[in-house]
Amino acid sequence: MGEKLVSMANRAVKRAALKAQDIDTIRRVVQKQNPSIVGLVDRLGKIPVTGDEIEELRHAIADELLAIGFPDDPTVHDQAMILEELIDKVGHANDALKW
Repeated sequence: MGEKLVSMANRAVKRAALKAQDIDTIRRVVQKQNPSIVGLVDRLGKIPVTGDEIEELRHAIADELLAIGFPDDPTVHDQAMILEELIDKVGHANDALKW
């Protein structure tokens, strides 16, 4: 039973792990929405960030999501879905460092 739980946890961490493309998107958004916290982006997935720092990053992404909304344009709609996913991934940025 214990091995199964560890396996499930490892799969969840892999799904939440930030990829290079995610980091690039987050950096672009943060530079636009809150340039003062761009330095936090480079720490994601490498060095633990505090809960407050995670919330700052998530707020910047959410601000971008609010700015573009969920319009009928499929391209912009896809961008909004990516941002929504990144808000969740950033919320779990420290998880990969625990395993």
